[in-house]
Amino acid sequence: MAGIYDIEAAASSMNPIPDLAAAIREKPELNIADYRVIRGLNGQSFSGGEISTSGGRYYRIQLADGIDEKKAARALESAFLENGLTTVVIRDQLEATLGMIRSILGLLQSFMGMGLIVGSASIGSSAPGRWWNAASRSACYAPSAIDPG
Repeated sequence: MAGIYDIEAAASSMNPIPDLAAAIREKPELNIADYRVIRGLNGQSFSGGEISTSGGRYYRIQLADGIDEKKAARALESAFLENGLTTVVIRDQLEATLGMIRSILGLLQSFMGMGLIVGSASIGSSAPGRWWNAASRSACYAPSAIDPG
């Protein structure tokens, strides 16, 4: 099997699927060996309701090795069109989320790089030689500091 679960599916609340595993077995266009219903969740399960094994409205489906997730998701949607089944391929969702995170981190990294360049340039352009000479002449080389008397 490919992952813990590869597809999330949600059936319409108006026409739920009582047992998705049995319903997949009844569809000749779907190969039952390719799908394994990991868990069916009722609508109340997100707020602490009961979790059933294959009945409910929300489903997590595991695919056999070598099965294309996108094709399997489209096949499920077309087979259960009357139930309003919609599917989400988990890999696509993870890639989209990681892409957003990487772009935000890239933006932060570029701001930090610009800050480093601006900070380094400001230190280099503050003319430390003139400032140091003026400060050292007034503090250290004043006549009262050299000659106590």
